Amino acid sequence: RMVREAKSRGIGVTAEVCPHHFSLTEDAVRGYNTLAKMNPPLRTWEDIQAIKEGLCDGTIDAIATDHAPHAVQDKQQEFAEAPFGV
Repeated sequence: RMVREAKSRGIGVTAEVCPHHFSLTEDAVRGYNTLAKMNPPLRTWEDIQAIKEGLCDGTIDAIATDHAPHAVQDKQQEFAEAPFGV
């Protein structure tokens, strides 16, 4: 909403989104699945729909990667210690 509002006021702002934020919900991290631990965290189905709307109407300008490679053993740690990233 903030980006859409800023753009409607003529403020020169851009926005990007990563594929996992419009394809996975917070359900992926239930059970403390470290493979789905990311920052910002995954959100709801409704948020995914809002992201898709933003992509379609030009509010979101780009799809970007969040390339954060980690060794398998790093992601197999306890949830609190596991690194962010997919």
